[in-house]
Amino acid sequence: MAISRMRRYAKVIAFLAICTVGISGCGRERGAAELPFFGTWYIEKVAVISEMYTGTTKDGVAEEDLYDSEDFVGYELEYTADYFRIGENTYTDPEYGLFFEDIFTVNDGGRFLPHVCDFMEEEGIDWHDDKYYGQRDGMELHLLVYIDFEETVFYETYDFIPVGTRFTLLNEDTMLVEFWGKTLLARRVA
Repeated sequence: MAISRMRRYAKVIAFLAICTVGISGCGRERGAAELPFFGTWYIEKVAVISEMYTGTTKDGVAEEDLYDSEDFVGYELEYTADYFRIGENTYTDPEYGLFFEDIFTVNDGGRFLPHVCDFMEEEGIDWHDDKYYGQRDGMELHLLVYIDFEETVFYETYDFIPVGTRFTLLNEDTMLVEFWGKTLLARRVA
């Protein structure tokens, strides 16, 4: 049991090492391997909403009240080795952090309605795809991605709302975009 668990962790670590080398070592070279989320995505709708919902999705406090997540429905997100784009704004040299987490981390930090699993079932989203990322404690793992822009983000002040800088890849065509306690559904365009 412990040996099989160690083998799974070794596979995950090997995959992360390959991705890290691919991003940092040759990510800008012609013909570099692409990460599974590279491409263009369309934000389709607000997925899950905090239980503090009051008629808009401005449901938080402090910096979370700076925007309404519904304003981002219809935006395009584009991920490449060289840049990240949200709408018309492009940010160069993104640094992608890749992690493997179970789907319930989407609901961390609050109580969201509907529950993320209920939402995916209602939408008919196939998220049972453990062939790539494996399992931990019986839970399927999904690719969770953070994007860091050191030149843009400084002492937690932003010159943009960081939509699309944290997301969970559910399958090759669907992702949940998470930011400041709000979650949006995005689908692959190209």
